[in-house]
Amino acid sequence: MTCRGWLQGSHGVLNASNSGKAHVRLINRCKSDPLGREACALVLKRHHELFGDHGKQHLQTFYTVKIRGRKITVEIVNRPRSYVATAMIRARHLQCLPGLGR
Repeated sequence: MTCRGWLQGSHGVLNASNSGKAHVRLINRCKSDPLGREACALVLKRHHELFGDHGKQHLQTFYTVKIRGRKITVEIVNRPRSYVATAMIRARHLQCLPGLGR
């Protein structure tokens, strides 16, 4: 899925609440790269809008965002109580790949 045109949005949300009900945590795993951090924040916001607080667990979704002329692929993994976003901007450690366990 390709998502574009989110650059005018805010820098993302850390916690989303639903008026006292159980809420999902939005976790941004990109700390070092400012473009990756912005891309993850925008994709987390959009993913939460699409799936709400209770998306299908252990589902991986990939988004491609264009920020300042640079295409960034972001992986969202649905966990039981959180959505975890990781920007695919450099090589990954083999231990961190799904299915290999850590």
